[in-house]
Amino acid sequence: MDAEHVLGGLDSWNGLAAATPAGLTFTMTRTQPVRPRRAPGPGRVWGARLPAPSVVYLVYANSGLGDPINYAAPVAVLPGLSWQTYPLSPGGSYAFAVRAQAVATGLVETNVDCALAIVLGPTGADISLQPNQPTGLRIVPLAGGSILVQWAYLAANRATSPLGFRVYAQAGTTPQYQTPAATVPYAAGQCAYSTILAGPTGGGLYTVGVRAYNAVAEESNTNTATASLTTTGPSPVDALAATAS
Repeated sequence: MDAEHVLGGLDSWNGLAAATPAGLTFTMTRTQPVRPRRAPGPGRVWGARLPAPSVVYLVYANSGLGDPINYAAPVAVLPGLSWQTYPLSPGGSYAFAVRAQAVATGLVETNVDCALAIVLGPTGADISLQPNQPTGLRIVPLAGGSILVQWAYLAANRATSPLGFRVYAQAGTTPQYQTPAATVPYAAGQCAYSTILAGPTGGGLYTVGVRAYNAVAEESNTNTATASLTTTGPSPVDALAATAS
């Protein structure tokens, strides 16, 4: 994830990071503006002077629970442009940021742009590009005991677009997430989705959940919708009468 900040109008920085089994490795590249100066004699070309302020880099982090970055106290002070984090726990949602501090004055710039986030799956794999969760889940009982499942999906960006949606269903009030009852493909630009499922034999409560997935991971939302279904027909016909004609 790229980010940039400015230190006293002199320096800009691009922050990059890569996941490793033991944590995260930061790599920052420094870009300084070229400040031209005129050469003293005729026929000479313009020269360049690169300012080199003495700075260190303060790394800030959240707690790994998806909370905001804590800028009150840095977790590391770096003299150089790379850093290996402490071990990151599987299942965590981490965020890190970097600010520059002038050694001579102790002043710290206050950018909020040079930051990145990483989400780890249960095995510690980077699943930051997993899709967002569907919204607006609802189910509608249909005649004969089947159910109409409806939901919406708002794509955040192309990198996290899903390949499709897995619909999970179970009799009772808790769906199982091992085997989907249906899979619905994602269509770019489409917001509303639906599918029809056969309800449980004998009717009763039926609970459904929908999760989006892509090549990175299946997101793990636990939003559900429950409906009471019936598979019985209408009341029997009575008082039958016939007229000869």
